[in-house]
Amino acid sequence: MGDGASRRIGLALKAEIGKLPGAGEVTIVDSGGLAPEGLVGALRGSRAFVLAMPLYVDGLPSHLIDLLEGVGGNFPGLPFYAVINCGFWESDKNLTCVETLRNFCLESGLRWGQALAWGGGGMIPMAPPLGRWPLRGFLRELGILAGNVVGGASGPERFAVPDLPRFLYKVGANLNWYRLAMKNGVRFGDLRRRLDG
Repeated sequence: MGDGASRRIGLALKAEIGKLPGAGEVTIVDSGGLAPEGLVGALRGSRAFVLAMPLYVDGLPSHLIDLLEGVGGNFPGLPFYAVINCGFWESDKNLTCVETLRNFCLESGLRWGQALAWGGGGMIPMAPPLGRWPLRGFLRELGILAGNVVGGASGPERFAVPDLPRFLYKVGANLNWYRLAMKNGVRFGDLRRRLDG
């Protein structure tokens, strides 16, 4: 975890796992300021490793790369699951990151479980509670992932987007940029001005 969306996802996944029989204790570890040794210590005795993260330039945030490299070889066979959210509407933008994490599992001895790739991640921190529109589908997807985590099962990669049309997502994103521009003294006409010439 690291950003607001990933924190919210982690807490929602913890709640979904907690609803299932035989789930056991769920520990959430925030990666901010965490050293690789701290992650290794947090994973000792765990039945699964679930990573909730934002997509950064089609890949993992740099601090997570360092943390994951420190895990390598310490937990052979431990099931690994990932929830990746990106600010793009299209959830398939997460595909390169999913493949990177699969390769990490191969190299580190972890057992690949499943990835849930979510588009429209920018709305997760601001949206109503998960399970309500427009994130009903996301909670449903988290429930499927939670079942696999508790059962130690693998599943196919899942790619999902919010329950609203793409154009509405774009309108909301642009309104937020306009609001920030106005707040910082940028006039509406300046947003459309061309800088060439």
